[in-house]
Amino acid sequence: MAENFLSKRALEILNRAGEIKSEMEYYRQDRGLPREIRNFMRWLGEYLRFELKREDWEEPQMVADDGLTLYLYSPTWQLQGEKRVALSFWWRPDPSASDFDCPCVMLYLQPESLFPARNALLKELRPTLIRGGFTDHAPYDIDPAFPIWKGIEIDKFHTESGFDLDGFVSAIADGFRRLAEIEPLIGDALLAMPQTAITLPSERTLKTIAILDTEWAGTGGSRKMTELAILNVAYEVEGDEVVGVLGAYYMELGQILDEAKARATLERADFIVAHNATTADKPLIARYLPETEKMNWLCSLRGGVPWKELLGVQSESLETLMGSVGLSYAQVHTARADAHDLKRLLAQRRNGRTFLGRLLDASRVEAVGLPAQVAVGGSST
Repeated sequence: MAENFLSKRALEILNRAGEIKSEMEYYRQDRGLPREIRNFMRWLGEYLRFELKREDWEEPQMVADDGLTLYLYSPTWQLQGEKRVALSFWWRPDPSASDFDCPCVMLYLQPESLFPARNALLKELRPTLIRGGFTDHAPYDIDPAFPIWKGIEIDKFHTESGFDLDGFVSAIADGFRRLAEIEPLIGDALLAMPQTAITLPSERTLKTIAILDTEWAGTGGSRKMTELAILNVAYEVEGDEVVGVLGAYYMELGQILDEAKARATLERADFIVAHNATTADKPLIARYLPETEKMNWLCSLRGGVPWKELLGVQSESLETLMGSVGLSYAQVHTARADAHDLKRLLAQRRNGRTFLGRLLDASRVEAVGLPAQVAVGGSST
């Protein structure tokens, strides 16, 4: 009988050939698993930035090269040109790779030729990270781009009821928290280097935009502001580009409004932007800071951006608009999260123009001769 020539395992595999083929097809590039993990990594970047309270950091970047690498970095962590220092997460979701089960949280550093303070910085921060579960680079890897990392063992998240995704994300976040603890050391090392200053466009082409959002309790005249977020960003007029974050003020739930700081943050802005300015944010803020009523407010909800025409949406809520341009929405719906989400949305381009540029264009058409300060921001509706 032929059964003596094939093992039980071989027969089982042949019997499941169709199932195995389907599973392997799911692993193929741009199919199933790789596509879902790309989406997961995009979400992870925003989740980590919010979890670490680093919403003023640059947009997370994902690079596909021998796996997927997610980069998070402060706008001040810039070296020469586009070279940066970053916190990163690497994962190669390929079951045929020997390191498939070894995603890593890593510190990304440029070589000493670009970052002279690199080795001194590593010497200072390495003991702290090693105690936090990180591993030094392999001895044969000279001047590595990722000199220290922490592996996330996937096997630990296999359970009888399925893969523990929440536990996996928690482990990644814990690694990033450890790295975030050394942020002051990275900042000090960069500040000591004369070439670390970010080169911005000419001062005359920059505008400061205050993106504002509020949360409140109660209705009508009895409304009480419970949260406030003011995010000042630099907007380069000629290039139509949001360059970076200049500063911020947050009053979070349970905190007391610092009127002086909130006022100072708004006064630095050439424009202030909100997503429901006219009926929600402007009258609410005026109760606490009466002088803001005389400022010129722009409403990104109904202020001149033709959302329905540009995006083909029925709802103009912040969540819907972000989803239509491929951005993940924070979902937590706090003033801080919504202000940063609005900033991300307004920085997007459609038909060659940013949404913020379109909003400012509309304001110039409708309000020629108004004072310099304008407000952009507000609660998502």
